[in-house]
Amino acid sequence: MTTVSSAAIDDMSNQGIHLVVPESLKKSKETCYNGKANVITFREFFDEEISSKRPRFRRI
Repeated sequence: MTTVSSAAIDDMSNQGIHLVVPESLKKSKETCYNGKANVITFREFFDEEISSKRPRFRRI
């Protein structure tokens, strides 16, 4: 498994970049993703980011 380092995630956060990962990786104890606000799951991405910016893609 390849992961993104905590420092790289912090750099992304400073640039306003979100890292989108599977929920299993976000919850994994083998990664530092769980404590990072700019690391979001695919579900969060589609539910929050896509639906708020593209209302016609909202689930019915």
